[in-house]
Amino acid sequence: MADDQSRPKSESTETSPDRGRATRRHVLGTTIWVGLGVAGLSAFAAAVRLVPRIVVTPDQEPPVQGDLLVFAQGARSGQVLTVNDVPPDALQVFAWPMDPGSKVVKRGDIHNLTLLVRAGNVSWFTSDEKLHTFKNVAAYSAVCPHLCCTVSDWRTGPTDGGAHGVLLCPCHLSRFDPWAGGRVLGGPSPRPLPILPLMPDPQDRLVVAGGFLTQVGCAT
Repeated sequence: MADDQSRPKSESTETSPDRGRATRRHVLGTTIWVGLGVAGLSAFAAAVRLVPRIVVTPDQEPPVQGDLLVFAQGARSGQVLTVNDVPPDALQVFAWPMDPGSKVVKRGDIHNLTLLVRAGNVSWFTSDEKLHTFKNVAAYSAVCPHLCCTVSDWRTGPTDGGAHGVLLCPCHLSRFDPWAGGRVLGGPSPRPLPILPLMPDPQDRLVVAGGFLTQVGCAT
């Protein structure tokens, strides 16, 4: 008996029922919150993947200073344009800008399509328009501001009150004065054709002096 009483009592390793339930609740709660956190991150990641990424390729870049204008169509498509390639007071010539370094022709965006006209005399231009021309050649966006058709036709002057030819959009007959900043002479176009300024070049190439001066594209 004395030996039993003097023997030290070992501590119990059993957990009380209440303590066990509390521990399980804690583990369960932690698991739920972790699960919700993981689910939230997964949903966020999925949402990020669903947001469309706009990637602009080199052929979709807008024209910038130093770009060369090249033929947009025909047997000489892609060749660099010079002043003499644009006949005076005649049907417009279509062009794309080209990066002179990479030689990438920026035909990947229709908003880059440009039309070229040439005056028979510099006096045809208004004083403001002269600033953006080179040797009587003016460049405009070929996209009609009405419904984004191509301004592909030409009406020989005198017409619409002018002594010289005018640009004509065949879709809804908007007419533009290429000698006065592309102003609207008639039809539904809500604004003039955007000007693409040109800069001097010793080889008479048509070189872009900067981006379009106003918004390119249609109203809708």
